[in-house]
Amino acid sequence: MHFGSTATMAVNGDSTAVETTSPERLYEYMPRWVVVLVCTMLACALTLNIIALIPMVTFMEIRGLVMPGPYSILKVIEMLWNHGLYPLAVLVVVFSVLFPPIKVTLATKSIFRPMTLKGRQRLLGSLGQLGRWSLLDVFVALLLIIITSKQSLTNTTVSFGLYAFLGAIVLSMSSVAILQEVNRRQLLKSQLANVRTHSMPMLQTTKWRVWAVVPLLIVAIAALMLTVHLPLFQINKFGLMSNTWSLWGAIMELQHESLGLHLFSGVMFAYLVAAPALLVSIALLVLLLPLRQNRQRQLYITMHHVYEWCMLDVFVLALLLYLSEEKSFAELDLKIGAWFLFGSMALFHVVMFITVRTVRRETGMTHRG
Repeated sequence: MHFGSTATMAVNGDSTAVETTSPERLYEYMPRWVVVLVCTMLACALTLNIIALIPMVTFMEIRGLVMPGPYSILKVIEMLWNHGLYPLAVLVVVFSVLFPPIKVTLATKSIFRPMTLKGRQRLLGSLGQLGRWSLLDVFVALLLIIITSKQSLTNTTVSFGLYAFLGAIVLSMSSVAILQEVNRRQLLKSQLANVRTHSMPMLQTTKWRVWAVVPLLIVAIAALMLTVHLPLFQINKFGLMSNTWSLWGAIMELQHESLGLHLFSGVMFAYLVAAPALLVSIALLVLLLPLRQNRQRQLYITMHHVYEWCMLDVFVLALLLYLSEEKSFAELDLKIGAWFLFGSMALFHVVMFITVRTVRRETGMTHRG
């Protein structure tokens, strides 16, 4: 789902439009400290990404009688290719190897190269939406850590490569989010003011589609919360204890003192639980509260930024990627929670797509080029 740019916003009743069709450099509108901050973040992201891709830098090392060996992005790609899973191998190469440095390059280009405001917003919006898929390998690694935890004959040591890769992706995503906001604010100043105000909830002032969206949002968040606590899978491999894991159980296990991976526990909670719940909550506020239209538009912008950090679909793909290679690791018996995960993820994206289209239509934020 793509939120698109916020190209039709207006401010303070100013009816004077500023020309937006001529190319401009974004850094001219940015405070100097913001330019330095973003460029530093992008440079650090590129450096960490290069480090994470060095062949001798691993994500983790599994020790014991089952599944021993170091694992990295390149190792996963090699295994996928050797097993004839060429589409998945290409997918990992594109999003984990090629896209991160390309993203940093295009983000830097958006700062210093003359571009139209709308063209730059489309570029940054695409980078923001695609950037989260680079965390695919991080979630695969976290699945491996969970599967090998609470085992008497196997243990996993997390290496610097996993921290470096996570840092690279988070820094680049944060940089793009800052650039989007700077460009959006400049774009906002360039639009004609034709702002209607709402003194009643959108639910009372719009057509039947809003009445249909609200129940779907409630069902989506309920399905998500249920998915978090239902069992996802059970380990089924000789030599490993047949532990059964839920998403919430996995998050809590990463915090256990035997692992001490609080950072990765926070990542799973933030991206798989908190961000989707926050997104649905904001959508309900937009539809139900008596807000003026400019406030509704601000909440819409917040929805845009929060959505870029919702990674249910990335986690689902990571689980499918693991299942495609489970014979090389440990076979899993999928439980009811896995099917709830697939279903709630699909429902979540469909509902949010409908919600975004509805809010954009009702607040006059239809994207124009």
